[in-house]
Amino acid sequence: MQVVTLEVPELGNRCHLVHDGHHALVVDPPRDIGAVERAAEAAGVDIA
Repeated sequence: MQVVTLEVPELGNRCHLVHDGHHALVVDPPRDIGAVERAAEAAGVDIA
């Protein structure tokens, strides 16, 4: 499993994209999920 940590500075928080190279899940997603979608696309995974 790989974990991509995304900073959410406006909330003082972090979000995590956890994936196996094919499928992913998001832990503590922000309201604006654009950065999460871009990270998933860059990793080549689908968020389930």
